[in-house]
Amino acid sequence: VRVQYSIADATLNLSRAPSNQIPLSHVPLDLLLTLLDRNNVVDLFTCVLHEYKILLYSQHPAVLTIVAESMLTLTFPFCWDHVYIPVLPLQLLEFVNAPTPFIMGVHPGPLQQRNSDGSVESILGEWSPEDVVIVNLDENRLQFPPNEHPPPLPQKLRKKLLEHLLP
Repeated sequence: VRVQYSIADATLNLSRAPSNQIPLSHVPLDLLLTLLDRNNVVDLFTCVLHEYKILLYSQHPAVLTIVAESMLTLTFPFCWDHVYIPVLPLQLLEFVNAPTPFIMGVHPGPLQQRNSDGSVESILGEWSPEDVVIVNLDENRLQFPPNEHPPPLPQKLRKKLLEHLLP
């Protein structure tokens, strides 16, 4: 669908992407597919569609925004109308207790403590409520709330998605 308006000496063109095609995006989707394996991408996609509370976690702050935007791009033609904070400042970490669905990104640097044996441990679990899906982008891991996993996509659709994602 394409609409053209002429206003004074200017022309405005409006067009809609085809219904079966993701619109052009300035977000590199390959980063999401590099950091997470195919199964985790499909599980994360399912969590977004089911409006879960999603907390992205990475040592690299730039990755958080790109992955969050990639997830939203993949949900086309749907749009995310809930809380969206790709990089959450540490001072606002209590926002992960929000009662509504959200997508938030957290840089773990300030959330780590050094143990007596010299190892580093994350204290994110102390701040994160039990109903949040934690996506560790550095370790390709999704941590679901206890006794709660997103409802599976229909097997035929899941298989088709997995086949079309790069290995």
